Amino acid sequence: MNTITAQRLIYKESLSLKAQSVFLYLADRSNKENICWPGLKRIAEDCRISVSTVQRAIKELLSIGLLMKKANFRANGSQTSNVYIVTDDAGEKEQVKVENKRIQEKMQARMKEQAKKMKLAAAVKNKLISSLSPEIGIDENRVHEEKLCKAYTKIQEIKGTVCTFLKKAIFFSRGGGQNDQPIT
Repeated sequence: MNTITAQRLIYKESLSLKAQSVFLYLADRSNKENICWPGLKRIAEDCRISVSTVQRAIKELLSIGLLMKKANFRANGSQTSNVYIVTDDAGEKEQVKVENKRIQEKMQARMKEQAKKMKLAAAVKNKLISSLSPEIGIDENRVHEEKLCKAYTKIQEIKGTVCTFLKKAIFFSRGGGQNDQPIT
C-alpha cells in the first residue's frame, strides 16, 4: 500500500497518534497484497514506542477494521510473528471486522481446548504418581526429577499395574462409558 493511500485512510478515522504511527508502519512494510509479518518488538523499536503501546494500537486498528491479524504458528505448535493484512478499501472494513471477530473466537476456543488437554494430562500424571507412590516410595508432595529417574527402574518392576492404569486412563479420556469394557 502506498503511503498516500494509508494517510488518507487514517485521516478519515479518529485514531490515536500511536495507532496512526503503527498503521503507517505496517502499510509501509506490507507487500503488494497488503500483507506483512513484523514482530511486536520490531514494530516497537522502529516506531520508538513500547511493545504494550503497539499491542494497544493494533487492537484499536483491529476494532475499526483497518487491519486484520492472523496468528502464525511454527511446525512444533509454538506461535511466531502474526501476519497483518492492511485494509486499503473502505468497503472491506466491515468484512474485516467480522473476520477479526471470527479469528478471535477461534483463538479463544483453541486456547480453551489446550487448557483442557493440559488439565487432563496433569490429572493423569497426579493420579499415576499418587497410585504408585506407596509402591515405589515417592512422596506425592515432593516429587523431584531425581526421584522420578530412580522411580523409573522401580516402575519396570510393577509394569503390569502401570500399564493397566494407563490403559484405563486412555479409555476414559477417549470417552469410555460405564457400560463399555476398558482395554485390558
